[in-house]
Amino acid sequence: QIWLLARLPEQRILGDKIQDYICFTNTHDGTGAVRACMTSTRVVCANTLSIALNGADRMWSVRHTGNIQEKVQAAQETLRMATNYNLELDKFANEIVEKKFDEMDVKQIVFDELFPINENEMSNRKMTNEFANRQYFMSCYNASDIKKFQGTGWGIINAAADFVSHYTPARMTKTFEQNRFGSIINGNNILNDVYKIVTAA
Repeated sequence: QIWLLARLPEQRILGDKIQDYICFTNTHDGTGAVRACMTSTRVVCANTLSIALNGADRMWSVRHTGNIQEKVQAAQETLRMATNYNLELDKFANEIVEKKFDEMDVKQIVFDELFPINENEMSNRKMTNEFANRQYFMSCYNASDIKKFQGTGWGIINAAADFVSHYTPARMTKTFEQNRFGSIINGNNILNDVYKIVTAA
C-alpha cells in the first residue's frame, strides 16, 4: 500500500490554526480502490483531528481512470468533498464548544466510558494500563494549549485528539507506527467514541 499527502490551505477554527490535508492511499495489486480521507492538524499542538463527523464524509473512493476529463471531474469532486468536511468541522467545533462539561463530567467520561476498570474481570496488567490511560487522558485535558477550551465539548475532543496522536502504549510492538498511521487514515476508535459521547450529551 502506498500513500500521498496533499496539503490544503490553512484555516482557522475557534481562533486556532488548522492545517488540512487529503491523504490518498492505493494498492498496486488490484485489491483496493484509490481512497481519499481528510485529516486536520491543530498546529499549536500537532494534534490530529481525524473525526468521523455525522454531517460529512471523511473518507471516500476516487475513480482511477485514463480519461483526462474524468480525471478532472474526480479532482473537482475530491476538492468538493474536502471543502464540505472542513465546513462541517468548523460548524461542529462552534456548536460543541457551547456544550459545558464540569470536571466530574469529564472524569465520568474518561473513567466510566473510555477506560472502565472491572477488578473481577481484568488482569493486573490490564488494570494498570487502564489506570495509565486515565491519567494520560486527564493530563491531555489539563494541557496548557487546551486551557481556553476547558469545560467544553471541544476541549474534550482536543484532549482525545492529543491522547491518540501522542500516546505511547505500555507494550511497543513492531507494527506500532503502522497501526498509528492506520488509525489516522481509518479513524481512531477512542476519538470517534468521544465524538459520539459529547455530541449525545
